[in-house]
Amino acid sequence: MMYPVGGYYAMPSPVEIRKLYAGTEAEKAAASAVEANPAARAIVDDVNFVQYEMSRLDGSEFDTDSSKQNVSLDAQPKKTNFFQRLTGIGLTPVEEIATFQKSKEPVSSVEGVLKADEMDVTVNYEGKDSLVYSKVEAEDGAVFFQRGNETVGIDANGNLIMGQI
Repeated sequence: MMYPVGGYYAMPSPVEIRKLYAGTEAEKAAASAVEANPAARAIVDDVNFVQYEMSRLDGSEFDTDSSKQNVSLDAQPKKTNFFQRLTGIGLTPVEEIATFQKSKEPVSSVEGVLKADEMDVTVNYEGKDSLVYSKVEAEDGAVFFQRGNETVGIDANGNLIMGQI
């Protein structure tokens, strides 16, 4: 999407893009605060990436939940070669999630659930602790993001709350 500015087109700012893809009003209100805080931005962007990849799995051969817009999976990613990891060509969303953190440890499995207001995904490594990605939207509009033991909360007013588990 480009905006006309004086006869030319300009790209929207990262804050405008974040507002465009926000799932709740609280996320929209906190868009500039998340963009200004590198630690919060990293967590929120990582969790949103995993959520996007999970949504791509809806109705695929990996999805064990037959209902629309809900995804449940327990899959082992295939082994990828250097070219695939470098370019991303030929990777399924499961491999995208598995190679996302670029760990040196091989991924044994990816398991998780995606529902309308909740996502829990666990990436299991061989010889390393698992990494959890979680996003929960509360009834009052608050949103909570988790990547591993790092958390970011956005209350219903759009205020940012950083923490660790």
